[in-house]
Amino acid sequence: ELVQVREQGGAIRNYGTQDFLRLSPVNLSQGFRLEIQFGLDYGLRDHITSTIPQTLRDFVEKGLIQAGYEGHLTELKVEFQEVDDSTLKLAVLTTFSGDAAPLYLRLNRLLQTLCVEAAARHGWTMPLPQLTLHTGSGWRPQG
Repeated sequence: ELVQVREQGGAIRNYGTQDFLRLSPVNLSQGFRLEIQFGLDYGLRDHITSTIPQTLRDFVEKGLIQAGYEGHLTELKVEFQEVDDSTLKLAVLTTFSGDAAPLYLRLNRLLQTLCVEAAARHGWTMPLPQLTLHTGSGWRPQG
C-alpha cells in the first residue's frame, strides 16, 4: 500500500504504491551507466574523431582513479557523437557497479568537472551558443 524511500541525508518520502510505480523508478543496485555529452569548438575538427577522444578518456579515467572510484568503474568510452549547430559533441560513456549507486549524482558531477578540466588543461575551446543574423542590404540599427 505504501512505499517509503529514504533520501540522501535521511529524509523519508512516502508514496502510494501505484503512485511510486508510475514514477518508473530505476534500480541502480545492479550497475548503471552515466553518459555525459560534452561539446567542443569547430576549430578542433581535425582532432575531434582521432586524438581528442583518447586524450579525454585517459584524463577522465585518471581523475576517477584519483578520486577513489577505480573499483566502481567497469567501463569507460569516449566517442564522437554528433555535429551540432555550434559544437562538435563527444559522448563520455561510463558504467559503474551497483555498489556505487549512492554516488550516482556525485559521479555525474565529477564527470562534468573532469571534462571541463580536460578542456582547460589541453586548451580545447568550449563554444558558446551562437546566433547569426542575416539582414537585407541597407539595414541600419535604429536609435
